[in-house]
Amino acid sequence: MFAVPGDDRRLANKAEVLVFPDAFAPPARPVAVSVDLLARRRLFALDHGGRRLVIVTTASGANRAYDAGDVRFERIERDGGLRDDQGRRWLPGEDALASDDGLPARPRIAAHRAFWFAWHAQHPDTELVR
Repeated sequence: MFAVPGDDRRLANKAEVLVFPDAFAPPARPVAVSVDLLARRRLFALDHGGRRLVIVTTASGANRAYDAGDVRFERIERDGGLRDDQGRRWLPGEDALASDDGLPARPRIAAHRAFWFAWHAQHPDTELVR
């Protein structure tokens, strides 16, 4: 429908990516994560720009990203809760991941989906995780 500068064939133009507009301060490059990857790996750790995120994808396909800090998450349980590498249970919420053990909550990070062609047009130097 309209022209965009450059063309990046790493993904189809209308493939969806999860992006984090404010999560990584310069000089970190922008980053986009393929939604197809997140559908296959419902718990996904992303280390980028000196920050560790954990992305949780629900059974219905919704994505939420949280600042993982030094916590390493290992699996999603049937009820949607998470377990970390110490066996502690965490519950994903709208604002944060909350621990059953009273540990500090891990805050949610602003993220949204975009079409690959549109994101790449605005951020041609983006790193793509697929």
